[in-house]
Parts: sequence; C-alpha cells; structure tokens
Amino acid sequence: MSEGKRKYSDNDLKEEAKAFDRHVSARIENGFIPDLRNLRKVEWFYNNAWREPEFAQIHWFPVLEKIIKRAAENGGNVLEVGCGHGMLSLELARNNLKVTGIDLSSKSIETAREYGEKNNDGDSFGSLEYVCDDFMVRDFPQNSFDSIIFFRSLHHFPDIESVMKKIEALLKPKGLLMLCEPIRSKFSSKSAEMTLLLRKILPTWRDYESKLDCEWTDALWDRKVEEIRKEYAYEDHHHQSVMDNSIDCDKHILHEVDKYFKVDYLHYHDAFIDKIIGGLRGEHRFKLAKFLKFIDNYMVSHEILPPTSVTLFAIKK
Repeated sequence: MSEGKRKYSDNDLKEEAKAFDRHVSARIENGFIPDLRNLRKVEWFYNNAWREPEFAQIHWFPVLEKIIKRAAENGGNVLEVGCGHGMLSLELARNNLKVTGIDLSSKSIETAREYGEKNNDGDSFGSLEYVCDDFMVRDFPQNSFDSIIFFRSLHHFPDIESVMKKIEALLKPKGLLMLCEPIRSKFSSKSAEMTLLLRKILPTWRDYESKLDCEWTDALWDRKVEEIRKEYAYEDHHHQSVMDNSIDCDKHILHEVDKYFKVDYLHYHDAFIDKIIGGLRGEHRFKLAKFLKFIDNYMVSHEILPPTSVTLFAIKK
C-alpha cells in the first residue's frame, strides 16, 4: 500500500492510546508540569529538551511562540489535534482563543483537564474544552474552526489524504492549518556522525570515562553512528507507539496540503539538536545549548545537514 494510504484498525487505536497513557503517566509521576508558564527541572529526563525550562525555551519556545502568535492573530475557534497533556492548548486559550483539544489517550485528556481547570482565569483567557476521541471519527460541525493545529501529531495518522480532507471541511473559509512535524527519515549518517562527535566531546549525562574508555575502531564508530541514526529515526525499540512514523515524508505532506491549502509559511529546522540539548550538563550548559541551537540552524539553512522537522502554515483555498 502506498505511503499515506495505510489504514489502522480498532486494535491499533487502542494500543496507540495505551502507549500515550503510559508516556503521560510516567512524565507526570516524575514531576513534569504541562504548563509553559510553570515549567520546572525534571531530573527524570536524562536527554530531553523538557528536562530544564531553559532548554525548552531555547529549543521549543521559538516554534511554539510562532504558532501561538499566528493563531492569536487569526482569532476565533481553534482545534488542536493530538493535544496530549494540553500544554499548547492551554497557552492558546490564555491568548483569548476558544480552544478544543482532542486526543486518543484518556490519561492525556485527564491531565489536560486537570491543568486547564487550575489555570483558566485571567482577563485574556478564552475557553478550553477537551475531547477524548479519534479525530477521524469525531463529528465536529463543518466550517467551524478558524485554525487547526497539529503539533508533532500528524505523523501518527496513516491516511494523510483523508486527514487533509477532513481538515478542509472543518475549517472556515480562509481558515488556517498549522503543522509542526518531524521528518525523521531525513536524519542522515552525516547527521549521526555529528551527533556522536558532539555527545563524546561535550559534557553530557554520561561521564567522560564511560564515554571514551574504549579502543575506537572504524567498525565501532560505524556501529555507534548507526545506533544514533536509529534513535533519531525512532526505529526498533525507539518507536513511540504502534502508529508512530505512519507518515514521515515532507514531500508527501506538502503534496497533500497543496490540494486544499495555500502554504504561506514553510520552515525547515532541527538537524541534530533535538537529542543533544537536553543531555547537556555542567555550569555552562545553557550557553552551550544556545550555541548548538545557532550551529544547528546554520547547518540547516546552509544545507550542510538535512532538517528533521518542518513547520508550515497554510490557508484554506
């Protein structure tokens, strides 16, 4: 079956929901707060940009702030598909938007509602509602949303053509689609070599003795590079869930988007930074993180290394 056409079963949906129930439960139990304004250090994350608020601000906030700003300018009703624990939906509601978040995971929705209820005050707060359901079968009114957002969730939908048709039907005339998606298959061996080099020479969660105390050979280097490539591509045991990587091609995403929407913002980013920044340690870790973010952006923009993420905004035709 061709890419983008693969269907999923009821059992796939159940397993997908269970996987994210586990992910969210583990994060919350270990101290993570799904609120962009109240982040705190979470020691449990050993190599994740959400480990410390400063890492998240350097890595994730630029794209999140761009999405929030554009949605606020567009105004009205917003739907976040695959909202997870509600961190982005909550911030959108704080910007005077009427927000609906939908997700398969009951634990995610339970957590999102809990933190939404704790933070639903303020003059600029719009409204916030969460739905635990499959987006593809949920019966939302047509032409009812001003913006629809997928933040790192579209790649869990095998049939992207059907997804785009549904988005087009739900958006109002000139409505806005916003995507931020991984394109993990673009992570190359050169990118993996850069990552391996940086992890070895920079202070990280592993001490230098354990990182470097071995006899390096070409074969060992090649094996470590391939391990990192699989890690970034979320292959083998790195797979998040049964429907992870259902779609992983920016050209296919753009092809389907172009059928119903006019792209007015397209940005490629994240060569290697995603799985290095949260692993930095030491007193200079935040300065290192800022420098690595600059280098990462430079290498993508100058086509030295390929991107592993794409962000786009598109207007309904």
